[in-house]
Amino acid sequence: MRSGLARVRALGGVGLGVILLTIGGPLWSAAMARLSADLVPFVSERTTSLVMLRVTAVTVTKDASGPQEHGRLVGEVVDVFRSDGLKPKDLVEIAFERVADPVAREHQGFDHWNVLPLRDGQLIIFALRPLDPPRRWSALAASAVDSVMSADALALREAVRLESSPAPPDQRREMLRGALGKDQNLLVLYALDALGRRRVLDRDTSIVVLVDALAAPDGSSVRRDAIVDSLTRSYFFDGRLGAEPGNVRIVGALAAELVRETDPGRREQLLRYLASCVLGSFSRDASQDATIRASLVKKVQTPSPPDVRRVLTELTGQGSEGGQRIARRLLEAWTGAAPGSS
Repeated sequence: MRSGLARVRALGGVGLGVILLTIGGPLWSAAMARLSADLVPFVSERTTSLVMLRVTAVTVTKDASGPQEHGRLVGEVVDVFRSDGLKPKDLVEIAFERVADPVAREHQGFDHWNVLPLRDGQLIIFALRPLDPPRRWSALAASAVDSVMSADALALREAVRLESSPAPPDQRREMLRGALGKDQNLLVLYALDALGRRRVLDRDTSIVVLVDALAAPDGSSVRRDAIVDSLTRSYFFDGRLGAEPGNVRIVGALAAELVRETDPGRREQLLRYLASCVLGSFSRDASQDATIRASLVKKVQTPSPPDVRRVLTELTGQGSEGGQRIARRLLEAWTGAAPGSS
């Protein structure tokens, strides 16, 4: 994730290949997927099984012609979050491929198989698809946990409950609002995925929910970073719409977060998020682009423009050289939008 939660936000992407493994004599083939560390996208995939396994055996074979090793993990199901084909105490076999060199493996976490602990007794939550059920499965995502009552396990159970709820939009809005208020990373990411990528609510409603969650006085900076990151994505901030209410609300929320923040590192990060919205391109016509930007900034009245200009002025002399340049450009935008400016 970028700065805390903000994003693990790389939601998934799998590359496929084929390997052959000897299991009990005969050869069997398995579609090998690059393993994701992010369980969230699979909460909404109803055909995916979400289970916790306890590793009972791992066997690996070095690839004689390359740097990889092929393996087979056997695990006992200890908890089922959602599955049509698995139940507690079932044994599951999963084929995997990873870098053979343990030192090199640590630096190649883009495939989570390379960093996933596969010790006997290790508890791992998996998103699985059937390969040759009930025994053989393909792993899509995984997260190692330290107990059946771990934070990720509890959050995943709640996310699955929310996903399966038949609640109407108004109730679903409040359920997602509640999820965003929890300092449970996986549950927050589930709510952000539902509101953003999956658009379970309309854009305007989702923006209000996210802005309200960001303004709440409680909550960790990690959770707020994830909300900030989400607000700046094209699901929500849309430069093509110019200075319309949703975009104005987002810029105001980012500016308010910047004004509140005192940590220098997070201040600079927020500065860059704000710039990604305000200093982006709104039109190919330079004059129209400037007019839209000025209108967008002028419509932000909370926090007050003087407060924003004060903080931006401070940041023109603090932080990295790049951050100072961004602060100067944002300050120009806020100064140009002030009443009486030409």
